[in-house]
Amino acid sequence: MEQTVTSLLRHLRIPVSTRYVENLIASHPSFPSLLSVGDTLDRLGIPYAAFRIDKNDLKNLEYPCLLPLSATANILAVRNHRDLEKNADKLRFWMGEVLQVYPTDSIVDQENNINYRKEKILKIMSISTAVLFILAILRILYYSPWLLATLFCLALGGLLVGYILVAKDLGIKYNSVETFCNAGQRSSCDKVLSSAGAKIFGDVKLTDAVFIFFALQSLLLLSSILFIDSRLTIMSLLWVISIITMPVIGYSVYYQYVKAKSWCRLCLIVDAILLIEFILIISNFKVNEFSLLIIASSTLALLLVCSLYFKVRNLLENHNASSMEGFKSARIKNSLFVFRNLLERQNMMESSNLNYELEMGSHGAPIKIIMALNLYCYPCKLEFEKLERLLAIYPKKVSISVRFVQNGNEIGKSSTTTNQHILQYWKTNIYQAE
Repeated sequence: MEQTVTSLLRHLRIPVSTRYVENLIASHPSFPSLLSVGDTLDRLGIPYAAFRIDKNDLKNLEYPCLLPLSATANILAVRNHRDLEKNADKLRFWMGEVLQVYPTDSIVDQENNINYRKEKILKIMSISTAVLFILAILRILYYSPWLLATLFCLALGGLLVGYILVAKDLGIKYNSVETFCNAGQRSSCDKVLSSAGAKIFGDVKLTDAVFIFFALQSLLLLSSILFIDSRLTIMSLLWVISIITMPVIGYSVYYQYVKAKSWCRLCLIVDAILLIEFILIISNFKVNEFSLLIIASSTLALLLVCSLYFKVRNLLENHNASSMEGFKSARIKNSLFVFRNLLERQNMMESSNLNYELEMGSHGAPIKIIMALNLYCYPCKLEFEKLERLLAIYPKKVSISVRFVQNGNEIGKSSTTTNQHILQYWKTNIYQAE
């Protein structure tokens, strides 16, 4: 749900931090309702309108908009009329609620703006690194035999598909991938990958094997390109491996067609890559003498790849699990029921206005926050900064009254204290000027 919302905001070119906005929605106490989206948009200062229409008036809607699908606890982003036609089957779960989002160039939430700038810098660095890597690979391939270059490109393609499979298994979804996987009546990658046949042995899954296989194959092919002396032995090793993959392809197609009764398009791409590699290797190479050093090095490379892969995977799984637990605890913490219960247990405080009270925000705001602070207190400074951000987000709904606590060093002094100076400045230059 949260990914759909951020995708629509990016479509509108609204400068939002993807991770920050998704966390706001997922940690909302009413998640996954439409209220969690609306409150998040309010906090960011993004204009929107929520209303209900008759299903027959759907074609007259102004795009883009969000349509909550009640039965699936999901939300549908409609950017244009084609999105309506493409998702006609999902609209049977729509009950007439609409959330229309309007574009804006500025976001009032400063935390979002900080995270957005960080994501932008990270994106530029990632693209630059990827470009340099691709240029280095192209240079290597340019001076390599066409066959090795082709096999290496196929292995990299398989590695990319392996990453997508692992990402799906970890719950990381890409809209374009999901559309590709679910196109067609008998096409569902999730159904095949979550079935019993997707496990090889124990906790090791087919997705793990695909990524590890192509990672190792890419390393071997790169070694054969860079080290000519070891090329024949490495290709002999790949010759044997390509023979072993043939039963794997047969089992994959059989399982999808007969057992799962559904096609995994990503799995079929893997099968196609393996088949093309088999044809190229068998047609152009033969088994030569094996070097024990190369075999030992390949085995060591396999162990290192497996060790690194499963370590990173476990870290990601633990991070996802902790994130989910964090969202659940945040929903409880942010719950209005919890807030009211804690508020009712507090002692009543005197909240009537003082003469010439230092007040920020709209005077008639429905929510008034009184903060007692010491000008020399660092924790007070941090809490005051939070209130400043709150005031920037809800200028018409919140007012803040600041009451100073006198510093111990200033008690009993005849000279003007810092608190008195600030209050005098407030009374003379701000309060009376209004």
